[in-house]
Parts: sequence; C-alpha cells; structure tokens
Amino acid sequence: MSIKQTGGVFGRNPTFNDVTIEGQLTFDGDIDINSDLKIDGDLEVTGTSSLTGNVAIGPSTADTLLHISGDATAIIRLENTDTSVVLDEVIGAVEFEKRDGSGAGAGVAGSVKLISANSTGAETALTFGTSSTARGNNAEAARFTSSGNLAFPSGQGIDFSATSGTGTSELLDDYEEGSWTPYYGADGGSPTVTYSTQSGTYTKIGRVVTVTCSLVINTVVGGSGALRIYGLPFVNGTNSCGLTNGFVYNFVTSPQQYNIGAGLNSIALYQNTLTNTGSTAADLQASAYLFISGSYIV
Repeated sequence: MSIKQTGGVFGRNPTFNDVTIEGQLTFDGDIDINSDLKIDGDLEVTGTSSLTGNVAIGPSTADTLLHISGDATAIIRLENTDTSVVLDEVIGAVEFEKRDGSGAGAGVAGSVKLISANSTGAETALTFGTSSTARGNNAEAARFTSSGNLAFPSGQGIDFSATSGTGTSELLDDYEEGSWTPYYGADGGSPTVTYSTQSGTYTKIGRVVTVTCSLVINTVVGGSGALRIYGLPFVNGTNSCGLTNGFVYNFVTSPQQYNIGAGLNSIALYQNTLTNTGSTAADLQASAYLFISGSYIV
C-alpha cells in the first residue's frame, strides 16, 4: 500500500507499508520504525534520538556503528554555542580533515584537528584530562596552548619507561633555557668590579644544566680571600662537579680548574687542584678575560 500525504497531521497510531510525503509530517508522540528509513532531504531533530543499529551518513550502508563518508572540507563538526558552559568541560570543535590522496599512504585519514575556542571564536588552550566520576573535576594530564605548544603540569612530562633501563627515572619533565648574570666574589670580602663583558646562558634538560660564562674586567678594586663566580641559575646537587676550561687571559695567576660544590650555586676557581691552591681576589686585574662552559647536575 502506498499513501501520499501533502500536508497536515496524521491520525493516531497509523500503520503504513510505504509512505511518500511531500509536505510537513508532525508527530506528537513516539514513532517506531522497524524497516529502513530513507530521507533524501534535510532531517531536523529537536528532541532525543536513540539509535540501536549501525548509522550511515554518506554511504548507502554502514559497516560500523557510525560510518561517515563525504567530500566536505570538515567531515565532522561538534560545536558548543552555550557561553555559560565551563570551557574546560567541552571541546569547542572537532574536525576530521580529508587527505588529498596523493603520495604514500593515499586513502588514509590525513589529520585530526581539535579546536578549543571561547564564545567569541578566539582559540584557547586544548586540555586533556584523566577520567573522573565528577564532571569538570578531571585532573589535567596535558594541554596544547593557544600558541600551539604542548604543556604538562609540574612534575609531569614525556615517559620513556617503555624502553626499560636501570635508572631511577625515565621521565623527561623539564626543559628550560635562559640567561644568568655571573659576577666575581670572594670569601673574605668581595671586590668592586666593573665589567666590559658580563653574561651567561643556560639550558636545563631534566636535571642537567649546561652553562656558559663570559667575564671581562674593566676595573677592579679590593677584595680578599678565595675567589668565586656567583649567580648560577640553579643550585648544584649532592655531588661536586667540575666545569671545562674555555679561555683565560691576563689574571695575575690564571685559574686552571673550576668546581661547583655540592649544594652551592657558585663556582670556585683553582690554580692547582693537586695542591688545593685556589685563586684569590688578588689574582683579578683590569682586562682579565674568562670564558668557561660546562654542565652540572641539580
């Protein structure tokens, strides 16, 4: 039997085999469909829909619970327009972009784009969290910042434990680079120094800190006792550590070795470590050059 409805509302509990509708179809109650439902035009659903079988969008059949295929720029877009929703509870938009089909791996899904945006469309951080029963209270695991950088909470990072080793940790949880300002000091009283060059750089990867130090004296007055370079960006760990000699020139007696003591953030200068002879403030003079670099463990 075939029925063609051109407008209005169907009666209560009708049963039809084939229905063609050219106008509007309105249901006030439930609708149960035991066979195929094919819609050539738009379908708008404002209530709750429950689907128990496979759903195909694009292809004629679905070989998975949800099978979507098409040639649109973005295959899927999920967007929350409610500005009252807390942003860390939702993903603003999800786009699965198609690949152009050229080159190796043609036909494989090209990329997944996750976008988090505020109510005005400005991109915000995209946060990933661990599972929690309390909505909105999930612990943050990592985030992509709005500038495109991957950030971890303090104490977390990249875990290399899949490649087993004998170390106490395989977690890379810190990277930092910057500058520091080295300066001369002495245990018995620091000299007054002006510098024509006074600079330092550092890179910290995990617990390893690599530093450079450049000091050229313009004038120096006074000071006494063991000579040190102060201002290291991090305190040394539980073991003393030596730095390599770079270039030293025009000291009264030039230092040869450089040591960072355990728990200190200063560099001791030695003329001869065999005799434990350290440099003193009296070894400084105008135009004394010192360029050194090396690494220590915090």
